[in-house]
Amino acid sequence: MLDPKTRTNALIAYFFLGWAFLLARGNPDFAHPYVRGHAKRATLIHAVFLISLVVVTWFINPYVRVHLSFLPIALDFVLRILVYLGWVVAIFAGAISAYRGEAEDSDEKYESGDDMFGGFSHTYKLETDQDRVFSMMSLVPVLGFFAHARYRLAATDDGIRTSGLFAIAFALVGVQWAYAPAMLLGLLYSIVFAFALMSVVGFGRISFPNLLSYIPLPTELANTCRRAVSVVGAFFAVATGKQESFDLASARQSASMRSDTQRSEYLADHPDHSLPFAPELLLIPGFSLFFVIIMTRRHASVYRQAYGQGLVLSALLVLAWSLSAWIPPIIESFIFLGFFVLAAYIRTAPETELPIIGLIARFLGSFGSTVSHARASVAEKSEKREVKLKVGE
Repeated sequence: MLDPKTRTNALIAYFFLGWAFLLARGNPDFAHPYVRGHAKRATLIHAVFLISLVVVTWFINPYVRVHLSFLPIALDFVLRILVYLGWVVAIFAGAISAYRGEAEDSDEKYESGDDMFGGFSHTYKLETDQDRVFSMMSLVPVLGFFAHARYRLAATDDGIRTSGLFAIAFALVGVQWAYAPAMLLGLLYSIVFAFALMSVVGFGRISFPNLLSYIPLPTELANTCRRAVSVVGAFFAVATGKQESFDLASARQSASMRSDTQRSEYLADHPDHSLPFAPELLLIPGFSLFFVIIMTRRHASVYRQAYGQGLVLSALLVLAWSLSAWIPPIIESFIFLGFFVLAAYIRTAPETELPIIGLIARFLGSFGSTVSHARASVAEKSEKREVKLKVGE
């Protein structure tokens, strides 16, 4: 029976790390025959995908740009979609088989003691009408952020993961609603929502794929990115010989503990939840500038982090509008998504941090504090000089 650590390493190989696992021959965790077998298959899948994409895009599509009579799309677009779908299906099928304990380089089957992919999906039973309503609301892009922030449930956790994926997809194609990708995406979302609605209304339950559990919640995005960076850094330290061994589980656990500690320290250092107005007003672009003086004086306010991120997003939005000729509209879509996430969780999880944006806000905040302390120190020294001069007189 394979241990969970080996099966997890084999699973991770499918998400763009198979080639790196093959290079790390000196690491016993990645030198396991089972892990290397799946790493080879993952690398082959990615290589075939890239070659297929190049062939279809540059050598086939120029000759098949024919519009289909039964769909408002061209045949070349259908071919590209099929290539992407085949790649995604192969990746997830390989990841599932890796965790189940199925070897790829032989006919041997490794037994798994706790198969988390059994049945491919899991079902939540919704006991009350409130459970059903908020579970469906969590499936609506953008609105799902607010529903999840106010009603935490295992079903709404997976619901916000699903609607978050669709929100990102809609942001990617939302600036091109006249094109086929947006229409196909809308059709896919309509099918998913319709099936979920029928299941909730008719049977009082809702089902989600098990793979959704790997997607972080909106409140965990920044911490997940930090954990990923630390894990990748430790892995490459092993691959380059700077570090002897690498334990993925312990690295993730230590990074998670650091994130929890930072969150607890922030909440302990900022216990003030009082504001003379609704905290959502702090995030309105432009209007938020009226609260600069108030928020700089409220050092213990729990909303300082969200406010700082809102200012950074506002500055980026102004920059995107000013340079609209060079910056694609997709950037504005993601900026607005950031505003919605912060506004949704500012009451229930004010410590929520966005990737990169939160880092910029904390850097600017620490820089501002340093400047303020320096000014205060200079002012204090000048006062002492004046006092000495007066005493000398």
